[in-house]
Amino acid sequence: MANSEEHPPHEPSEDPDVASGPSQGPLWDFDEDAEGFFAELERNNRDDEPAVRAEPEDFGFDEISTDAADAQPDGGSQRRRSSNRPGRRAAGARRPRPETSPLANPRVRMLIGAVVVVVVIAVAVLLVRNYQRSQVVDAYTSYVRASSQIAQASAALGPKLVSTMQNGKGQSPTQLQADVQALATQAAQQYRQASQLQAPSGAAAANRALVLALQLRENGMNSLVSNLNSIIRSSNNVAASQTIASAMQRFLASDVVVADSYLAGTAQALRDQSITGVSVLGQTAASFLAVANQHYVLPSGAQSLVTSLRQTNASAAGQGTPNGLSLVSVVAEPGAAILTPGIAQNIAESADLHWAVTVQNGGTSIENGIKVSVSLSYGTTPVDVETNVIKTINPGQQVVVAIAGPQASAVKLGKLGLLHVQVAGVAGEQNVTNNAADYPITITFN
Repeated sequence: MANSEEHPPHEPSEDPDVASGPSQGPLWDFDEDAEGFFAELERNNRDDEPAVRAEPEDFGFDEISTDAADAQPDGGSQRRRSSNRPGRRAAGARRPRPETSPLANPRVRMLIGAVVVVVVIAVAVLLVRNYQRSQVVDAYTSYVRASSQIAQASAALGPKLVSTMQNGKGQSPTQLQADVQALATQAAQQYRQASQLQAPSGAAAANRALVLALQLRENGMNSLVSNLNSIIRSSNNVAASQTIASAMQRFLASDVVVADSYLAGTAQALRDQSITGVSVLGQTAASFLAVANQHYVLPSGAQSLVTSLRQTNASAAGQGTPNGLSLVSVVAEPGAAILTPGIAQNIAESADLHWAVTVQNGGTSIENGIKVSVSLSYGTTPVDVETNVIKTINPGQQVVVAIAGPQASAVKLGKLGLLHVQVAGVAGEQNVTNNAADYPITITFN
């Protein structure tokens, strides 16, 4: 601050012109208080400053202090008081913002809530679907296992029925009928069990096929029970054979239904549902008639059963102990082609070609040294004859004997020939009509 020593006061001018005229002194009077000069300059500059932009209310978060401003001289207090006034900030200063949690935002809370709801719904849907899938798998697994047990038990009745009718034990007609009736009762129970199964929707058609097949088996059994006495005592061999063949045809039809509709339908249902870990019963295990017994569906094949049943009838009539053999079946090997009497069939040529001939002892005595022969002819005269011998065959027993195929030089490939199979008779045998059969065959290129 300037003092009086630096700026001595002016002496009044002695020149009258000067004293009476206008002031010619300096622009600023330095005798005035220097502090007032700068205060005035500051006020002028402040008026030229741009207006401070109004800012939103800060709700009292800024610290306000007016004590220091009140203590300042008047020249500088006005601006400071205005800048420190409550609710106002100095130009260029940033108001501090309070730190808040994102959860305070309603939109954030709504978004989090929506995500939680979606997750809960997805988990619930997944649990429900897993439960439903488990229910489906359990239903199909239970059905397959239950139906397989019934089908397998039904198929097991087939060999028992054929064995009973072969009458290897020489039972009486009354006992034979009782045995067949017991098998028919089991067949009826199996039919009812299959009808009561709760099959899943995808396996419903397959279960209907199983029920139909078991009904056919029950009907065939009941037919044999009703006609067994007449078969044994009848003198009409053709009618008796036809009656047995008719029942056997029902059994064979049931096997076709089981294979094509029940087994195949059940397997397809499992594939449609992508279910693994459970398997469908094999066709062989579900078949009522084994391959070796399928020739009984023809009257010519059923004739051997008529003979077996009548052996007991002859003994009961006082005709002595029955003795006799019968030709059961002929199979071309390799290939397991079953030959049917009177029906032409193609046989593939092979160096290993041979005939598997099944012979049954329908009598009550052990038979030894049974000769079995097979001849091939393309006219009235055989061009090849092959034989083999069964050393021993017990009462009621079936024995398979292998007979060599014809010599290659005797075979006329592609031409129809006649294969004649003959089982030698035994002492005391009264019926030899079932000891032989003729099979039309054509041996073809392999």
